Amino acid sequence: MSLVELLVASAIASLLSLAAVALLRHVGRAAAVGAANARAEAVAQEALAVAGALIEAAVVIAVLGDTAVDLVSLVTDVIPCRDGTAAPIRTDVLAPAPGDRWVVLVRTVTTEGRDSLVWRAAEPMRVVPDGLGCVATDTARLLLRVTAQTRLVPYRSSDGSWMLGVRRCAERCEPAQPVAGPIRAPSDGGFQVRQVVCGLELGVRPAGATAVRWRLAGRC
Repeated sequence: MSLVELLVASAIASLLSLAAVALLRHVGRAAAVGAANARAEAVAQEALAVAGALIEAAVVIAVLGDTAVDLVSLVTDVIPCRDGTAAPIRTDVLAPAPGDRWVVLVRTVTTEGRDSLVWRAAEPMRVVPDGLGCVATDTARLLLRVTAQTRLVPYRSSDGSWMLGVRRCAERCEPAQPVAGPIRAPSDGGFQVRQVVCGLELGVRPAGATAVRWRLAGRC
């Protein structure tokens, strides 16, 4: 092989090597983009599922601007007992916590002389899990209900990323607990709420994603 042929062969080999490296880089970038898109889609689906379930299970909802929702969620329903305790109606209930709101369903008589049922504020009672055989106090106190106020809100975590979280609020709001993320900052549409006829429309834009995923949390 002459020197010219050797130089030509070396040049061709170099071009082929460069093309192979470029192809590998392109494939690697495409795979990384695909993996990032898959992660963003999973974050969006998880955030929308959790937020939708919390809203649909709430007793009362109140939209705060376009990035947060106040929720009054049912903790448990209990029967007031004559011995001063209360028995839960269901066995798979959450335990009441300090700051939960207690209300009692009371039978009253209207000015027209008809019976009426109203919810009134009540004092907390000791809930006895196995007290379904208790003797009810009287017919005027029909049911005790325990509710908790929480706030669904985007918040910034200690590492600087934005998450979707739930903040328990009684006399004051506690630090948020994460439910999904990371998402974009609120100013960039990380979590959005729209009031619609049949409930709320929820939007999530995960970190690294360009599109917003939407879901209807229906309450009709």
